[in-house]
Amino acid sequence: MGALGRTRTDSRSLHLSNLLEPTALFGEILAEVHADYRTWMQAGATRLREALSARYDLSPDRLLPTSGALSGAAVVLQTFLRPGDAVLVERPFYALLRDIAVQAGARVDFVSRSVSDGRIDPDEFAGQFRPETRVAIVTNPHNPGGHFLSDEDILSLAQIAERHDAILLVDEVYRDFDPARRRAGAARLAGTIVGINSMSKTLGLPGLRCGWIDADPLMIARLRVTQASTDFGISALGHALAAAVFARNDEFRAHAAALLEANRAVAIDWSNAMIERGLLANGVPPSGGLYFPRLPTEPDTRALAIRAWNSEHLLIAPGEYFGAAGHIRIGMAGDSGALAAGLERLRRLLEGRERTA
Repeated sequence: MGALGRTRTDSRSLHLSNLLEPTALFGEILAEVHADYRTWMQAGATRLREALSARYDLSPDRLLPTSGALSGAAVVLQTFLRPGDAVLVERPFYALLRDIAVQAGARVDFVSRSVSDGRIDPDEFAGQFRPETRVAIVTNPHNPGGHFLSDEDILSLAQIAERHDAILLVDEVYRDFDPARRRAGAARLAGTIVGINSMSKTLGLPGLRCGWIDADPLMIARLRVTQASTDFGISALGHALAAAVFARNDEFRAHAAALLEANRAVAIDWSNAMIERGLLANGVPPSGGLYFPRLPTEPDTRALAIRAWNSEHLLIAPGEYFGAAGHIRIGMAGDSGALAAGLERLRRLLEGRERTA
């Protein structure tokens, strides 16, 4: 077994980006659904659409529940791609979005996205389209970079895609970490934009396997046909529980907000000190739970990840996984103590000191 395959009880992780699971709150949800199980199971799908509609101020006919955001992305690609088509993906990228395009049989092209501010140059974006490009994929906020595109930026990209007979797929699974962006997402901006989201990241409930697609109702009708023969992982119980979670939306939001506020303060203080020492090149984004610093002294971050485990029992996500060597992705939404301990171990590693066992 490789070095990264061994587990230790004293290990720490900086790579996980989900919110720390709100176990006490979710325990109450389980009890509530169990007490009226038949009603929830019979009406779970309807209640979920209604809950999402209320949360994001959207018409229910714009929403298609899925078994997760990636399942939603797969449904979109299977609907719009034909053999020989191409997909345009931002870089640095979230590898699984790239991989889904490859699995769909598409040629994958890339457009650069700035790590420092999250912007995509519209001229470069337009120049990367080929006649066969049918879908362009971006994340908002950027995964791994953490920065948001503005509505104006997204609309500009969508208009460029539309001129090339393509749609814009926007992965928004981290969007709700920014309170100012918790209402309706990118798909409201244009009929050629499709948004995907889930309960895994900002609610800390990946076990529910609940995601959704937001799009124009006519596009939703097309996607529903594809989903019926492809997305077999949907759980009626999971979606019923998801609807119950959204019914207590304010409590789950408060849990996320308190945790993220505390963790971001820790990460910002650590980052500022590391930048002063010349060990990091960029600071924490203005909002959200993702941070993708460049490490000027560590061009091979895959090797750094191995050293981090061997010497500090620390798991980190190397930039090579995102197509950007020399960076690492840090998640800021987990356990506060684990984050502080992990950042301290990373500091020691970058300063060249090894932790004694």
